[in-house]
Amino acid sequence: SGHLQHIATVLVELAESMDAGRLIEAARTDGAIAVAQRLGYLLDLVDAGNLVDELAAWVKQDQPRFLPLVPGVDSREAARDLRWRLLVNSTIEPDL
Repeated sequence: SGHLQHIATVLVELAESMDAGRLIEAARTDGAIAVAQRLGYLLDLVDAGNLVDELAAWVKQDQPRFLPLVPGVDSREAARDLRWRLLVNSTIEPDL
């Protein structure tokens, strides 16, 4: 989960300069819904509200299965994040 913590820290710094439309375009082009799920969760975590609504709608439309936030970490007792369809199996805290 350390790498997700670093990503969250970077997102805190970059969120204001990110363009929601380009973010969605990149997510759709890449097609990796799991990446979009985890990115959306992290953007919510750092209060980047302006970036997440359209991404959340795209994830919801795709109806992906629940995935662990951190792959390879036990998620049997993890809370479920319904918006991002993630099993929150780790605590992520930005370094700022």
